[in-house]
Amino acid sequence: MTRSTRMDDVVQRARAASAAWSAVPIRQRLAILRRARLAMVDAMDAIVATIREETSKPALDALSGDLLVTLEFIRYCERNAVHALRPLRIASEGPLHWFTTTAEHYRAHGAVLVVSPWNYPVQLAFVPAITAIVAGNGVILKPSEQTPRTADLVRSILVDAGLPPDVLQIVHGDAAAATAIIDAVPDFIFATGGTAAGRSIAARAALHLIPCVLELGGNDAMIVCEDADIERAARAAVYALCLNAGQVCVSVKRLFVHAPVADALVHRMATLLSERSVGVTDIDDVAPMTRDREVSIARDHIEDALRSGAVATPSVDIRGRSIRPLILTNIHPDARILHEETFAPVLPVVVVASDEEAIARANDGGYGLSASVWSRSRDRAMRIAAALRTGSCSINDVIRHVANPAAPFGGTGRSGYGRYKGLEGFRTFSRRQTVMRYYGFLSNDIAWFPHTRSKFEQLRKVIMFRHGGLTSFKRLFLGALALLATMSITAWQDGGGHTLTVRVQNFPNAEGVVRYCVFTSDDGFPRDVTKALRSGTLAPPASGELRFTVQGLTQGDYAVSVYHDANNNRELDKGLFGIPKEAVGASNNPRPRFGPPDFDDTRFRLGTKDTTIIITLVQP
Repeated sequence: MTRSTRMDDVVQRARAASAAWSAVPIRQRLAILRRARLAMVDAMDAIVATIREETSKPALDALSGDLLVTLEFIRYCERNAVHALRPLRIASEGPLHWFTTTAEHYRAHGAVLVVSPWNYPVQLAFVPAITAIVAGNGVILKPSEQTPRTADLVRSILVDAGLPPDVLQIVHGDAAAATAIIDAVPDFIFATGGTAAGRSIAARAALHLIPCVLELGGNDAMIVCEDADIERAARAAVYALCLNAGQVCVSVKRLFVHAPVADALVHRMATLLSERSVGVTDIDDVAPMTRDREVSIARDHIEDALRSGAVATPSVDIRGRSIRPLILTNIHPDARILHEETFAPVLPVVVVASDEEAIARANDGGYGLSASVWSRSRDRAMRIAAALRTGSCSINDVIRHVANPAAPFGGTGRSGYGRYKGLEGFRTFSRRQTVMRYYGFLSNDIAWFPHTRSKFEQLRKVIMFRHGGLTSFKRLFLGALALLATMSITAWQDGGGHTLTVRVQNFPNAEGVVRYCVFTSDDGFPRDVTKALRSGTLAPPASGELRFTVQGLTQGDYAVSVYHDANNNRELDKGLFGIPKEAVGASNNPRPRFGPPDFDDTRFRLGTKDTTIIITLVQP
């Protein structure tokens, strides 16, 4: 079997797996991931050992930066994915959309390719892969050829926890393997890597019009103002410089410091660097770098800077793949290290005279992944952050923001495009579909055929009402005429439709909102708004009862469900054994039972006359 044929088969299996997996209720998908999370905890020592064997990074960084970040993200999925992926109700604005409801639905893309790097082989591979899986996709993971065993180990844990094998396939190989998968035309691509690799993937994906998100390299700036906490800034700079031997996409790669505090900052950083140990044991702060390629680039950047007059502190010490962390001062503005990414523990320090100069220098070069700003003035720091062309920014902190599972992350410019993590991440890995549903009672529409002069005049009145420069009285008068005229264009179905009045009683308080649904069958009853004939959100009464009407209903059987969403979290909160913790009710006021009421117990007949029903909320 040729590589092309094999990749075609891999993509087709992922797409078929997605069709079955996306039909599994999301809570069942999350239950599998929870089992996998607990199993990863049991296997943490094996995972850390494998990461260390393949990357040489310190054990603490493997445990915290790779495994812990991934576990926290899975936990975030367990708590937030249901809410993030439910349909998003959209307002129906203007007369063209009377009697309609609109919602954005999140469907699985299908087959999703995830290309991941070697520097954080669990986090950067499995956070995007798991996000895609939660959204119902079949994932093809192409990990770095440097870390194949780490990828295989974590996948085996997921499959043993119950994940269908074809929902997560791994393809090993070099860049040519990723190209072959792209040529097999997956439905979506997410790639993390260097800018050059990202350009190659984007160009190949464009041939097939495959949407993609690229999280690429950075040349992150740290701006230290004269009013900053110098001790904290120095410690943060050294931490970011040394972490994973500088092989972090959001580490500090350029430092711009205001002149009055430059000497004090550099002196303190030099002292802190002298205390850091370089070696291969579990307690060494800086481990050897992972690949010869990054060592060679770092050596070239250092030599280029030194030739133009830079000063290294401490002196340059490169032995094999080990580079003792160093600071470069007196940097020439054209030095390559200021304009190209250096994936190593080498930090150029540039003295600036103003915030404006620092911002201009930080934005120079086209990278836009992240940055940090250091100042005791909140307003000043926020102003500088707003002027930086980056996808994220920390104030008086470094790196840690990228580990927040709830915060969307991504870059701009040469650092890529698109976002993942947070609620936005679930939607990134979803195909968005906007669905409008008409629920009215008219058999024709004002804009439909036939075109008549009377329709034209009626529509003119609507436009004058909504957009003309009229007095309030004229606006109200013409608006009423326009509404009546529009509704009279066609005959009402079933003798004009009927009105259902609902009276809701026994509210515990006036907090939050009241949510209701009207159903015509048991499909989705009692609370699936996507399958309800009508649904809505109302403010609870300060006292007494809540009364609302549902108009334009035809003869037939209906059921109404209501609950008091006191904390306005869009969910009916439940306690032990699924017993509601918020007030609930339904038409016919069925006797409380274990579980939600049946449609048959709550249905009522709407005949030829308007009807009023009373619903008494049941308190938890």
